[in-house]
Amino acid sequence: MPQSHPYRIPLKTDAAWVAGIVAVLVAGAAQGTGGKPVDERCAKIERRIEWLTSRLRAGYRNKAGERWKEELRRLKLERRRRCR
Repeated sequence: MPQSHPYRIPLKTDAAWVAGIVAVLVAGAAQGTGGKPVDERCAKIERRIEWLTSRLRAGYRNKAGERWKEELRRLKLERRRRCR
């Protein structure tokens, strides 16, 4: 009987291990995106940031401006975490 290497995982276990790693990676990629691809979510965030920036440059009332600035801060933070 051939002696197996002490650090070698049997082939049957290798396939299960690879399948487990793939499942973890796929689940991690979709986490927090609502099932949408990351690129699509990032594009939506980018469009909203551009819209808010243009509104803030165009002028605003104080209440709306504070709300938009807060949303802009939140979106930029989300973009840094997910998209870059």
